[in-house]
Amino acid sequence: MKNKHILSGTLIPLFYFFSAVVCLFFYDELSLKIYYEEYSDAKYFLFISASVYCFSFAVLFRALFVYSPTTYCKLIPFFILIQLLQTILSCYIFYFYFSETLLFTIFLHISILILYAYEFKNFK
Repeated sequence: MKNKHILSGTLIPLFYFFSAVVCLFFYDELSLKIYYEEYSDAKYFLFISASVYCFSFAVLFRALFVYSPTTYCKLIPFFILIQLLQTILSCYIFYFYFSETLLFTIFLHISILILYAYEFKNFK
């Protein structure tokens, strides 16, 4: 395993960190792009909680990868399940709010799912 580089150990925490920053600092623009509505306290707390969720995932995934890459590789099927559930949830939300931002989110989740499946095949 020392010869092979696990791309998801670096790339996925970077995506989650970037989405946490976007949710934290640009929640007003996201609210207008996704829900087509003005600012409200409920949406503010929704985006803040999503930001905390994404930031905690970024820290956990990166710490797990840095401290034990073999454990990270063994947990890839669990990560695939998490990613599959997030993809299904994004599709469900897209059913109610037709937005190009949500389409980008679905595309990103599917891309991460393919990356995990590729790494599961190569590192099992």
